[in-house]
Amino acid sequence: MSNEERELAASLGVRLAAERANLSSLLARLPSVPSGSSARDALDDQISTVEEKISLMTEMLRPLRHGAASKIDGLTAGESGLWSPRAYGILGRDVTRMAFWKDWLRAVLVPMTDGGVLRIPPSSPKVGRWQPLERYVVNLCTEAFSPLGSKTQVELGVRELKLYARQDAVNEIPGSRTIDIYALFRCLSLDNIVALFEYAMSESRII
Repeated sequence: MSNEERELAASLGVRLAAERANLSSLLARLPSVPSGSSARDALDDQISTVEEKISLMTEMLRPLRHGAASKIDGLTAGESGLWSPRAYGILGRDVTRMAFWKDWLRAVLVPMTDGGVLRIPPSSPKVGRWQPLERYVVNLCTEAFSPLGSKTQVELGVRELKLYARQDAVNEIPGSRTIDIYALFRCLSLDNIVALFEYAMSESRII
């Protein structure tokens, strides 16, 4: 974010806070003004004008919100000046793809932190790298191919990473492909582990 954009964002933030305070004072005067009078009409016009200004300044601030470092009223959360994101996660009806979506979202977001994540080097170049996060989500949900059955899988590349999405079969336990059984085996004794392998290799194949 350039210095000019920072100054513009700070200026718009101050003006936005002032207009919101003005709107609050105008709304507080509404009950005391008789309805249908000329004073009420003038007050309604002032409220409409202030609301239009607030809407316009909010729209002007949106393109600047990702790179701003200072706190801007209405667009930042808490005292640290962090931007409130418009999209930060992916939800879907297919439970079996949650692990795939999590890995994809991590692969897209981590380089955007510019070294903010430990042991992850900052990306380069510095200019023209990223689209808004929503654009990547739209690409994943509506533009990228999706597996239609258990016999096919879809490969998605995120830089040097290769991610694979596959749909579970009808007779398959949901999430069985992504369940980590390491913790289960750590809890079992050696005799129980051998028993599991015996059942898995038997003709009945019941575990």
